[in-house]
Amino acid sequence: MRVTVSASQKAIHLVARRTIAAPHRRILCGNISRFTTWTGETTESRRGAATTYVAAAPSSSDPAARQRSGALHTNLYGDRPNSSDVVAGSVSTSVLQDGYDLVVIGGGPSGVSAGFQAALMGHSALIVDRPKSQPNNRGVDVSFGGPTGLFSKALRDAAKRLDVTALRAQGFDDDVIWKQITNQCLKLSTRNAEAVVDTLKKHHVHYHQGVARLKQSTDGMAVEITPCDTLVAEEGKEETRVVTVPAGHVLLATGSRPFRVDSIPFDGVRVFDSDTINTLSFLPKSVAIAGGGIIAIEYARIFRRLGADVTLIIREESAVYALDRMGMDKDIARRLVHSMIQEGITVHSNAVIDQFTQVPRHQEETVEMTLVSSTNSSKAVYGGTLKADIYLAAIGRIPTFNLTHSQVESLGLDETGIDWDIHDGIAVNRKTYQTSNPMVYATGDVIGRPALASTGAEQAKIAVENMLDPEKAKERKDNDISPIGIWTIPEIGYYGYTREKAEEEGIDVEVGEATYENCLRGRVFAPEGLLKLVFEKHSGAVVGCHIIGEDACELIHFGKSLVRMRVPIFDLCNEIFTAVTFHELFKEAALDGDAKLNFGAAWHCIFDALSDGLAVEEMPTPQELRRVFDGIDRSNTGDLTVEDLSQMFRELGSNVNRQYIEKLIRIADLDGSGGIDFEEFEKIFQGLASRMRSGEIYCQHRSNISHHLERNQAVPK
Repeated sequence: MRVTVSASQKAIHLVARRTIAAPHRRILCGNISRFTTWTGETTESRRGAATTYVAAAPSSSDPAARQRSGALHTNLYGDRPNSSDVVAGSVSTSVLQDGYDLVVIGGGPSGVSAGFQAALMGHSALIVDRPKSQPNNRGVDVSFGGPTGLFSKALRDAAKRLDVTALRAQGFDDDVIWKQITNQCLKLSTRNAEAVVDTLKKHHVHYHQGVARLKQSTDGMAVEITPCDTLVAEEGKEETRVVTVPAGHVLLATGSRPFRVDSIPFDGVRVFDSDTINTLSFLPKSVAIAGGGIIAIEYARIFRRLGADVTLIIREESAVYALDRMGMDKDIARRLVHSMIQEGITVHSNAVIDQFTQVPRHQEETVEMTLVSSTNSSKAVYGGTLKADIYLAAIGRIPTFNLTHSQVESLGLDETGIDWDIHDGIAVNRKTYQTSNPMVYATGDVIGRPALASTGAEQAKIAVENMLDPEKAKERKDNDISPIGIWTIPEIGYYGYTREKAEEEGIDVEVGEATYENCLRGRVFAPEGLLKLVFEKHSGAVVGCHIIGEDACELIHFGKSLVRMRVPIFDLCNEIFTAVTFHELFKEAALDGDAKLNFGAAWHCIFDALSDGLAVEEMPTPQELRRVFDGIDRSNTGDLTVEDLSQMFRELGSNVNRQYIEKLIRIADLDGSGGIDFEEFEKIFQGLASRMRSGEIYCQHRSNISHHLERNQAVPK
C-alpha cells in the first residue's frame, strides 16, 4: 500500500483520506503507532516537495515492529520542523546537512539547556535524542527534557494525593487504583515533554530523534545520525539511512543509567532497576528494595504510602552511614531513618541478596530471595528468606556509555580522541567542560558527580558560553553549586557545610536549630521537621543550611542565598517574614544559635557602634588589660562606671554615644553590681577583637567554603 504525502499537513490528511481504504483511515487520524508501522524513505527533495511512504501492518507477535512504529511516525512531517502543527522529533535531511553551530547529543535537562543557551546567544542548535519510550501521536517522547527521577517525583505526588487504603476500603480494585496512579504520572511526563518541545520551537532549536555518533571530518566535527529503527524500502529490503550533520561544536549530554549486577535476573516484570520500575504494571502489596541511597529511600517511602509492605536491604551497618557519605547532616539523616521505621518500613542492614530462588511471571506468586550477611556470604540473616511482589535494585548510577566498550565505539569517543573512564565518565576541564577533543564538550551525568539535573543544566550553559563566546565566559564568576534537594517523604534539602565538615576545615562554628513546631504553619500543618543553620561563631555568617520536612526542597534555595552571601544570623534575628510561613523557621534557628553564643546579636549591635575608629586587631595580654583597667579605675572600687568606659573608648579613637556604654554595662554586668569588673572587662575586649578580625577572616573562609562545596557536594544515589 502506497501513500503519497505532501509537505503540508492539510494536504497530507487530504491525500490520506483519498488513497487509504476506509478501514485504515483511523491510522492517520488516531494513534498511528497502535495500528500500523509506518516505514519509508524520504526523497532527497527540498521543503514543499511530495514524499512517499510505505505502510505495513505490524504482526501482533512482533513487539519490535510496534515499538518502531511510534518512532518512525515522527518522520511523517519531518520536512516542516518549525511549523507549529507538525509532529515533533524530525528534521529533514536537507536541513540537517546544512549543519549547525552546535549539535547536542542527549535530550535531558543538560542537553536541552545547552540548546536554549546557544539559541539565546544567536547560534543554530540541534538536539539529537534517542527516544526512551514510544513517542505519542505528536511524536513526543514523554521522557524528553525530563530529569532521570521524573517518574519517581510523579509517583510520589500521586502517593501523597491518593489514600490507597481508603480506596480499597471503598471497594476499588487494585488495577483501577494503579491505572489512576500511572495515568497521573503519564500526564505529568507528557505535559513536561510537550512544554519543552514547544519552547524549543519558539527558540528555533531543532530536535531530531535518532542515534548519534561522533565523526571527525576534514572540515572539523560532524555527527552521524541513524534513525532509531531500520527502514523498509519499496522492494522490501531493509536499509539504514544515515545523515551526516556538520557541527561547529558538539556537546555530549547522554546522561546515566542504573548500575546493574549480573547476578540479578532483571526482567522488567517482577525484578526492576531504577529506570525499568517505570514499566511496573500493577500495584504491589509487598516490595523489596536494595540500596541505602536516596533513590532507594525515595521509592521505599513512596511504596509505603501506596500501602505496600516495604523491606529496605542495606549493605552498610546503618542507613545513616550511607547518607552521611553523601554529605548529609547526621541529625537530618537520623530523622529520615527514624521516620522510615515509624512508618512501618523494615530495614535489613548489613545484608545482601545471595540469590533469587523464584522469579514468577504471574502476580499470584511472589519473588523469593535468600538473604546473607554483607560481610559473610555463608551466613544467612533475617531468617534467610525474603518474599515480595517485586524487587527493585537502586544501587547507584553510571554514565550511559558504560554498558560495554562497543557502545563507547558506537558513540565514537575513542575515534575522536575523547578520554573517558568507566566509573567517572567523560574526562573534562571542570571550568569549561571541554573534553580532550577541543571541539567536543560534555556535561551532566555523563561526566560523573554531582549528577544533578540542576547542575547539569548549569554546566551546559557554561560549556556553551566557553565554546561559542570564550570572552563572555571569562566574565562569569566561579561556578556555582546547586543545593541538594531530595524528594523523600518528608523532603530534604541541604547546602554548604555540616558542623563536622566545617570543624575539619578549621572553622569555629555553632549550630542554630528550629523544629517545624517552632513556627505556626509547622504546628498546624506539618509539625515533623527540622531546620539547622551552621554559622561562624566570630562573625555569625551562615556557612551551611540543612532541612528535613515539608517544602524543604523549596526552602533550601533561601538557605543557599544565606550561605553564598554570608548573611550573619544577627541579621536574620531582626528579619521580617510573612506570618504562617515556613520561612519563619530561619529566624527561629537564628535566635536559637544566637542564644548559644558568648557574643550574640545584642553584643554585635554594640560592637558595631564601638568599633568605629578602633584598631583592636589583636587581643591584649591579661597583664596589658590589667594595666589598662587599673589606669581607668579612678575610684579604685574594682568596678568601671559609664564615665570610666566612655573616657577609655574616646582615648582609643571611638567617640561612641553614652547610651551604647550603658547598654554594654547592662549585658556585660553578669554579677549585677552596676559596673564592670576585670573579668567582665576582659570579655568585652575578647568580643571586640573577634569582631575586628571578622573582615580579615572573611576572605579566607569565603575561599574555604567555595573549595568545600566544589569537593564535597555528593551524588544522591
